[in-house]
Amino acid sequence: MTEPTRPLPYPTSNPDGLWQTPSMTSPKAITAMGAVSLPHIRVIPVIVIPGIMGTNLCATTDPNKEKNRELAPGEPAWRPPNGTIAGGLEVKKWYGRTPGQRQRILDPATLDVDDSGDIDLSKMPTVAGFDAAQGRSRWWGEIHWESYGQLLYTLEHNLNSTFSPVYSQGGWQLQPHWSAVNAWDRRDWNTSSTGLAAPLTHAEFEKQAGFHFPVYACGYNWLLSNGESAKRLQQRVEDIIQYWSSLFVCWQD
Repeated sequence: MTEPTRPLPYPTSNPDGLWQTPSMTSPKAITAMGAVSLPHIRVIPVIVIPGIMGTNLCATTDPNKEKNRELAPGEPAWRPPNGTIAGGLEVKKWYGRTPGQRQRILDPATLDVDDSGDIDLSKMPTVAGFDAAQGRSRWWGEIHWESYGQLLYTLEHNLNSTFSPVYSQGGWQLQPHWSAVNAWDRRDWNTSSTGLAAPLTHAEFEKQAGFHFPVYACGYNWLLSNGESAKRLQQRVEDIIQYWSSLFVCWQD
């Protein structure tokens, strides 16, 4: 008989390149074992980039930049609301500002990307151990949650969940979300049902399951030029590559 298990928090990597997750001791009467899913060491990061106005902005806290003339350092300058009530309050706030105030608030030279936006996983399907803190460490708070939260979490869940165990048969079966994608009529995607658009084979799914797909977000100051935004994205890509490359060296050692 299989021992009952309880999910432990999503693992994080330490400076030695080892995965770690907190747990706690329990009385012998509690027979449930702690269970944690370890990511694969082969990694393909995924970065979600929002559209114009999809990034949260705040008054800069950088002492080397010009201060915003309307807001205190760190105060939200652009924070799209999540939900009807928040939307009404936001409309009321902006309606009460003069054109001059709005212009001074949205002064691009005085703003930073704000990573403290909402991350609400309460209505999302459960991913064992994955919590808002994990999402924030991936910069999910930089972008509007109501617009992109479902996308971020669905990618994190589905890309890293290919098969599920079938205990009665001692094997594995394809997760429902991938079965649904494989069964979809390709004509709805305006493409053919052959070639690259053909349903994936079991071998291809097995290959995919051998990789870890950490999902990140990358906001940008959409009031600046595309060139400046591209520089920020480039730095984000380089930081992510450096992070995982440094862990890979530890794993190899």
